[in-house]
Amino acid sequence: MQLRQCDVKKAKAELQEALGIANEVSFRNYRYGAVEPKAIQADRVTAVFNKYGINEIWGKYNRR
Repeated sequence: MQLRQCDVKKAKAELQEALGIANEVSFRNYRYGAVEPKAIQADRVTAVFNKYGINEIWGKYNRR
């Protein structure tokens, strides 16, 4: 939701490359948490979002 609409298509392609996937089903599995990214993939995903000025991508942790 923080990404500008004009950047969505390009960013999605970059995210798929960062994750090493090439299809919509795999992308959806990562997006909705069915598959967790490995540490190197998480670093690459973070870099893609940072490129677009988005720094809070993993959500806030619930502290008790």
